[in-house]
Amino acid sequence: MKSMEDKIVLIDSNVLIRYFLKDDIEQYNKALTLIENNTCYVLPNVVQEVIYVLCGPIYNIPRKEVIKAIKNSFKDIYYIDRQMIETALDIYLEKPKLDFVDCLLVSYNRQFEIDVFSFDRKLNQKLIKT
Repeated sequence: MKSMEDKIVLIDSNVLIRYFLKDDIEQYNKALTLIENNTCYVLPNVVQEVIYVLCGPIYNIPRKEVIKAIKNSFKDIYYIDRQMIETALDIYLEKPKLDFVDCLLVSYNRQFEIDVFSFDRKLNQKLIKT
């Protein structure tokens, strides 16, 4: 259980990747200890990098599995702009032709009706026009 003396820590993609994969037990244990004993935050761009690495050619993990791991970590880790990330993860699963960063843009566009300008036709088709 976290105490009032917890430190606030921003964690990067490498920590999350080891935490999700458990492929390097020493680094996994360090990541787990860090997360269990501190208040950890993740920025949206870190989520983007995690997805890029895990779904990319090296690990080639299916989107559905990566999204499940990220959503499962919501109970232990604070994600900045979590609602935007969660919506983007849902879009990412539904629209396999969009990159996660595009899904984040669509998420912000829909939530805040913020105009997004892009030359990407696939992305433009998913944006609401304000």
